[in-house]
Amino acid sequence: SGPARGLVPGPDFDRSLREEPLDIAPGDRLLLNTDGVVECRDPIEAEYGRDRLAGLLATYASSPSDALVDALLDDLERHRGPRQADGDVTVLSLRPTGTGSIPGE
Repeated sequence: SGPARGLVPGPDFDRSLREEPLDIAPGDRLLLNTDGVVECRDPIEAEYGRDRLAGLLATYASSPSDALVDALLDDLERHRGPRQADGDVTVLSLRPTGTGSIPGE
């Protein structure tokens, strides 16, 4: 275990980071995923791709986060077929439920 490859803490890593404000309102969704999602290949080497991911997101736009993630993982499995995953697949779906604030801000 330890930092992901290429993400070793230190001055070079710290210089590569930047903070960006992000407004997320109730009803919005933030989907974070590793590149293993869009780069997932099928038996003939075709990638899952951003367009297919965008289509799935549009289909499940009003669904709860767990339904979206389950649908995405199922679709990735169908796409991949009998092929083993080439990389890691990590997905996090966040959807604000109110107008609260983050402590300390």
